[in-house]
Amino acid sequence: MVKRSMDELSRLKETEDKLLKSEHRYRIMFENNPLGVFRMDHEGTIQDCNDKFGELMGSNREELIGLNAKATSNPELRQVIRKALAGEVGIFEGEYTSITGNKTSFLRFVYNPVHSAGSSPSDIIATVEDVSARRRAEQETRASSERLKAIFSSIKDPILVHPYSNNGHGTFSEMNDIACTRYGYTREEFLQLSVKDIIKQDPAQKLLAAERLKKIMTRGHMVFETVHVTKSGEEFPVEVSVCTMDQLGEKAVLAVVRDITERQAAQQEKTRLESRLQQAQKMESVGRLAGGVAHDFNNMLSVILGYCDLAFAHVSPGQLLYRNFIEIRKAAKHSADLTHQLLAFARQQAITPKVLDLNVAISAMLEMLRRLIGEEIDLEWHTADKVWPIKMDPAQINQILANLCINAGDAITGNGRIGIRTENIVLDDTDCAKIVDSRPGEYVVLSISDNGHGIKKELLDHIFEPFFTTKGQGEGTGLGLATVYGIIKQNNGFISVTSRPGHGTTFRNYLPRFTGQDEVQTEASSASGTRRSGGKETILLVEDEKAILKMITIMLSQQGYTILSATTPEEAIGIARQSNRTIHLLMTDVIMPQMNGRKLARRLQEIFPDLRCLYMSGYSADVIAKQGIMDDEILFIQKPFSQDQLMETIGAIFDRG
Repeated sequence: MVKRSMDELSRLKETEDKLLKSEHRYRIMFENNPLGVFRMDHEGTIQDCNDKFGELMGSNREELIGLNAKATSNPELRQVIRKALAGEVGIFEGEYTSITGNKTSFLRFVYNPVHSAGSSPSDIIATVEDVSARRRAEQETRASSERLKAIFSSIKDPILVHPYSNNGHGTFSEMNDIACTRYGYTREEFLQLSVKDIIKQDPAQKLLAAERLKKIMTRGHMVFETVHVTKSGEEFPVEVSVCTMDQLGEKAVLAVVRDITERQAAQQEKTRLESRLQQAQKMESVGRLAGGVAHDFNNMLSVILGYCDLAFAHVSPGQLLYRNFIEIRKAAKHSADLTHQLLAFARQQAITPKVLDLNVAISAMLEMLRRLIGEEIDLEWHTADKVWPIKMDPAQINQILANLCINAGDAITGNGRIGIRTENIVLDDTDCAKIVDSRPGEYVVLSISDNGHGIKKELLDHIFEPFFTTKGQGEGTGLGLATVYGIIKQNNGFISVTSRPGHGTTFRNYLPRFTGQDEVQTEASSASGTRRSGGKETILLVEDEKAILKMITIMLSQQGYTILSATTPEEAIGIARQSNRTIHLLMTDVIMPQMNGRKLARRLQEIFPDLRCLYMSGYSADVIAKQGIMDDEILFIQKPFSQDQLMETIGAIFDRG
């Protein structure tokens, strides 16, 4: 009996120790748990809780113990509690307002029923955690994700993402809508593709793509240009900016693809314009050179031609010396023509523009043109019924026709055809995009076409350069087309050339329509008729080149004129003041050291109010124009000139009265 009592006492002691240990663990769980913990019975009444739970509820343990959890105002939480009381684990996560109502947190409740063997839950142990920080982090992550998604979608260039692989065979994992549109694939189709499917199907390009991927993984970023291909097979140049990124813990490559078709077209256009500018500058430089040497060259030619004319009066045509002078004069005239062509190319020749009917001007040249090109070539003349008027020097029309027809004739072997055509045309911006150096407006077009051997493509950029020729040595000066180019430019026009080897060439010269009030010249220009044989008037001759001064003095004196000569403007003014006779004409060089010819004329007209003036110069037109000598009312003769030209000009001045 005693022994059994001792056993019972031992078991009771063991049970008590277990209960104490259980109670100790329970207290540790409550007191040291970082979560809020509370226990409630099967009715929902809170039996116990730790301080953390009180803190989360905005109260303390004493106030919370004895409260019924089912009394919460949150309907979702009440539903979870009922579920837990029924023996199931219940979880609630949401906003919870403290008992005092002054604090709202985002809490997570987990209700765990405590079951006795084979019975309904006697108690429920619940944990409570403040997940507000996590909630905010999730919201920020979602917001950031939405922002990135919006940025991803709003970028106007295709964006492609694919996992890294050495050979570039990894399929795309993401792309924006622009990429689908540009490449012509649906999103589902795109997700089945890899880099090799969108690059140009060229082994070199594929190898290069693989090498780039390796470099990207080393550098982290790379920009390069390549060629991509759409679903339909269209190839287009692209600039690809790529960088590495982390995608779900794995390396990935993000590529922003920019279509550079327009950029390349713009660059090509820029290159073309720069080339044209360089060409224009080169031609302008040659033009300046031509203008620079023209003065001295023309002065020398004036002396040579002038003394040849004087010599003819003292030799008979049957003498050998006469023939020698003829050859000297011929060579000097040829040199003068070359200078004139250079100045025409440089747009610096002195001109006398008139309002013209182009059809009338061409008609007057047809017979001469037929003689120039020969009988084996047919000259066809296609005229528009009524062309608009233009304003330019008639002699320049003759130069254009002669040079282009001769050039066309040289391109024809044996029999052939040259066509001359006129037409009115209106150009807009679209038309001008196809014609070099053109401008919108109304134009009269003079076309010269032939069925000759044509011009090679590589030569077309050079045909208007002075001294450029494809003819053999001694067969051409290379100034014919340069002269045409200069004349058209001087008259604010432009030229287009179309040619195919073996199929002939067409030059289309666009001349601006004249819209002023001047009367149109309806008859072709011709010589003025019989020149005046001489006169008795007094001429004051001013020329700083003594050889020319002497030559002109002899010429005019032999024709009966009284000549007062001076080498400087000041000397001329002195002669005029001391002269006991009336001076009828001042013939003066335009540009002289002390003052120009225009200022000299004004000074002398103070002495002789009725004094008329004839200006002469070997300078180019642009230099003369700066001296105020190129007005329509100004009398001017360009050096070099012949004796006949000089006498005709002076005779016409005095015949006007």
